[in-house]
Amino acid sequence: MACDISTLPREVMIHVFEFLDVGDRLKASQVCKKWLKTIDCPELLCDVKVQFSRSREVDEAVKRFFHMTRRFQWFSFCKIVIGNSVIELLEKYSNQLVILSFIDCTVDEGNSQSKFKDYVISELTKCLSKLERLLLYNTVSFEVEAYKRFYVDEEALENNPSDKVFTFSSIKLLIEKNRTTLRHVDFTFLRFSAEAVLSISEIEGLKLRSVLFPRNFLSSSIPKFCEMQSSLIYLNLSSVLHGTDSTVCDVCKLLHNLKELIIKKNPTIDRCICEIFQLQNLLKLDVSGSMNISESSYQEAVANLKTFKLKYLDLHFAKISDDSLFKLLKCNQNIRYLDASGIRVSNKTLNMICQTLTLLKCLILEPCPTISDSGLTGEFENYSDSIAPTPLSNLKYLKVLILSSNSLITNQGCIKAIRFRKLVNLSLTACRGLILNDDFEIELKKQNPCLRNFRKSN
Repeated sequence: MACDISTLPREVMIHVFEFLDVGDRLKASQVCKKWLKTIDCPELLCDVKVQFSRSREVDEAVKRFFHMTRRFQWFSFCKIVIGNSVIELLEKYSNQLVILSFIDCTVDEGNSQSKFKDYVISELTKCLSKLERLLLYNTVSFEVEAYKRFYVDEEALENNPSDKVFTFSSIKLLIEKNRTTLRHVDFTFLRFSAEAVLSISEIEGLKLRSVLFPRNFLSSSIPKFCEMQSSLIYLNLSSVLHGTDSTVCDVCKLLHNLKELIIKKNPTIDRCICEIFQLQNLLKLDVSGSMNISESSYQEAVANLKTFKLKYLDLHFAKISDDSLFKLLKCNQNIRYLDASGIRVSNKTLNMICQTLTLLKCLILEPCPTISDSGLTGEFENYSDSIAPTPLSNLKYLKVLILSSNSLITNQGCIKAIRFRKLVNLSLTACRGLILNDDFEIELKKQNPCLRNFRKSN
């Protein structure tokens, strides 16, 4: 007997809708009132960003939005002039906002300017009861006039807020008033001094889970911040100035529960990889472009490995040996995203990936000069019982596959191995062993029914 999805319990329908992407969820909410009511919940709206951006008709867009009933949690204002309509919108939805961002915004030079600043300083800090993430890009001025207001006391700030800019004091006050809910702060594009950032870390009751430091922030101040905010589980050190081995080592020792660590293109770190691989709860690691981490450091780090929960790993152009990479991946079988570009990945290691990392959704191997058809198809000699011959097609959840600049793979190997029900993006550019013609492309698209983006060239 046929069963209508609408007869399912609400919690079951919510679970079903969680498998849809943002766009499809919003479309589904227009089907009927029951689906709209079901989708109007935090679980299904938490990643929907309502952005007002670069629009001359922002007031009209805000007015249209007032008629919507769904409880969106993420509002972003990007490169717009903020006037009374935006203020009214914030006032109406302030008790449900979880993520709020202002990016390159200016204020109306009419009467709303003073009102907006007053609102940010006083009203906004009082009514945001659920704010978890705050992003303020290029909204703090360091003009002399404004700078004088940075270190006024709270009472003076609330009675006499700046009518031109967000000052450091106003931002700190906003953080203080929301310290019990605020978990994520982004300072990337704010020119805060080390003393200013450290003063925020000392706010009593503030327990951040992630922070993005200002660009060119001195790394010597980071361990002190982490010591005061030991609840941090996400850290991006890519933009800090003079990031060193000792800084990263200190951070790893202070933040035992770190789950995500990003250190892109750092030319100075090396031995700290040994401390990084001691983090037992690490889920995401991105050290792409940090090319001074030596092969011997990777070898020592993997030999003493305590990181077994990785889901995301980016080692783009790492100097890790194939043997160390094999051991690292073998111990982290839950990886969903892997970028091993520029590493001499052997066919044996690729075969182990195909056999063991069955949850992979994204695999990037460009260029890996030793990979050939045998690695793609699993058809090679001298394999052992522990490494059974396994084709690339065993990665049933794969959505992104990048094999560009691999000269040893051929049409035959690709046709045999690239067979995925969910593959959306495929790149085979600059593969000199391929003969790119219509028949080859038609066959690949036939074997990969969801393929939308196929990049190819000689």
